[in-house]
Amino acid sequence: MLLEFNLLTRETRMSMPVNVASHFQDASITYGFTKESNYKLRKYSGGRLKMDASGLYPQRDLNTRLFVLEASAGNSNPVLSSLITLFFREHNRRAAELAAATGR
Repeated sequence: MLLEFNLLTRETRMSMPVNVASHFQDASITYGFTKESNYKLRKYSGGRLKMDASGLYPQRDLNTRLFVLEASAGNSNPVLSSLITLFFREHNRRAAELAAATGR
């Protein structure tokens, strides 16, 4: 909940913050909001997500240091970027465990 205060009218009101990206509490920040973005992030091998050798998610292009992220603030907010990196690495760790357990 947010508490809004109007200095001109001296009114206070409560409001709910709006998430314009997704109305679900889901993992779309990691897996993508659209089918196209999901395709850019998946490796389609062993259930893993694409990552480079240093354990970071894919870059948009080689000329910039921007990553393929669904969260618009992910490239400018280090905390959010770190959280998404954690989710990517945890996903791939669990995918590797499942692959080892099933022999795939």
